[in-house]
Amino acid sequence: MRDFFLAVGFPANYADRAVADYEREFMQKYRPAAFQGVDQMLRTLRTTGLKLGIATSNTRSNVVPALADSMQYFDESCLFFFDRYPVPHSKSWCLIEGSRLLGINPSDCVYVGDQPADSVAAKDAGFKFLGVTYGWGIPKNDSRFDTVDDLRDIPNKLLSMKTG
Repeated sequence: MRDFFLAVGFPANYADRAVADYEREFMQKYRPAAFQGVDQMLRTLRTTGLKLGIATSNTRSNVVPALADSMQYFDESCLFFFDRYPVPHSKSWCLIEGSRLLGINPSDCVYVGDQPADSVAAKDAGFKFLGVTYGWGIPKNDSRFDTVDDLRDIPNKLLSMKTG
């Protein structure tokens, strides 16, 4: 979470304070829900034969409850939460490790993210990148990336990136 706060511009001392506040209060009072339609979108991706993983700077205890039954669509070996390892790894390392575990060439993979830093991690890992504008950090019509504005558009966009 500290990396998230730093990524969005918090100075280090405020990032540390925000993490402490977040861990103490936020997730108890404001547990986020998954975006509407995420289960159907993930089901669609799996039925098209895509293998799915997660590489996030968030913790397992925050992500899994939000996704609930939708976690079934992900390959358990490719779930990279911030707290998976005693010393966190970079997102690009997690992406490379996930592709290795799945036996997939990184150039055949796409990382879907909502931060410009996610595109850097994808590039560093040799992945393609798809930005989502309904998240935290990529505005609509951002010309730096392939983007989608609605999660229901992800399956078609990923399939076009795979064949394009």
